Amino acid sequence: MFLLQSRGIAFEDVAKLRGNPNAADMKVNISFDIGLQYCPWCGRRLQELVEALPEAFDELAEKHKLFHAGP
Repeated sequence: MFLLQSRGIAFEDVAKLRGNPNAADMKVNISFDIGLQYCPWCGRRLQELVEALPEAFDELAEKHKLFHAGP
């Protein structure tokens, strides 16, 4: 699965807001994800890219696992 993510605050600052009873009373969009099937730069199906270079994408997925905001 590929997700394009945007963030309202830096990843390192999430812990300062999430679950902190002393955090300011405000609503903040911490992050947003949207699934992708095609490369936003070249238009190629991402599944084709993964099949061509599976080790590179496994490494990339492991490196970015930390940033996954979903369940």
